[in-house]
Amino acid sequence: MKKRRSFILDERKSRINERKILNDMLGSLVADATFDAGTDGDDVFMSGKRLGILAGMGPRSTAPFLEMVYDECRRQYGAKYDDEYPEMVLFSWPTPFYVDRPIDDDALFGAIARGLAELEKNDVAITAMPCNTAHKYYDSLKAGAKSRLLDMVAITMKGISPDSGRATVLATKPTMEMNIYQNALLGGGKEFVFLPRWQESVLELIASIKSKESMRTIASRYIRLEKEIVAEGVDTILFACTDLSTIGEEHRSARTIDSSKELAKELVAEYLKGKTS
Repeated sequence: MKKRRSFILDERKSRINERKILNDMLGSLVADATFDAGTDGDDVFMSGKRLGILAGMGPRSTAPFLEMVYDECRRQYGAKYDDEYPEMVLFSWPTPFYVDRPIDDDALFGAIARGLAELEKNDVAITAMPCNTAHKYYDSLKAGAKSRLLDMVAITMKGISPDSGRATVLATKPTMEMNIYQNALLGGGKEFVFLPRWQESVLELIASIKSKESMRTIASRYIRLEKEIVAEGVDTILFACTDLSTIGEEHRSARTIDSSKELAKELVAEYLKGKTS
């Protein structure tokens, strides 16, 4: 019995020693990494390579946007190995935005501005904000930003084909009420087409995505709406809600412009400019 107790005690001591050694090793590694990040971080910032993403608006759109950025890295410059991708800082920042109620501009702008300030504490050089609604405050946010804040609306407009004539926008009601995309389309010589009943279908579609319904259900809702839109002679559908990026291209028949995807393209293109300059 004494031998058994002795064996257990020795085994416990051995485990404690192993944990201590591991903790010491991890502490050393963290210290080294922190030192390296501090010295390398300044170089990254100065060369314009560290990217910032202010996301979480809405939460389910954050991961798909990050995947779009990685896809663009592969497409634009053939990124393959882990160290060939950009250094990025991503903030998933909660904001007081509700699909079914009016926007409190002061509260929403204040929350976004605080999120941007927190993100920029990490010395990001270029910031992407994958949220269409937030671009209502783009000019004010840009004026106070330390990093270069990309303009999602202007970038999306560049992605629309010159031969597009009749276009529509799918977005939340608050975004539609801002008229940022409608005005941009009209300013670009496009005819804007939108039937009031489509808004309810869009809201149902967004609600399906946010509640994580099956892709079969989401796709079915979208396909029905797309058929209605095309029947009205629309040749371009603009996705101006980041949640809609969940709907893969395999479920789309009409020509679509995804504002999130256009922003991801531009972010990587700007990264490459900073890398080569």
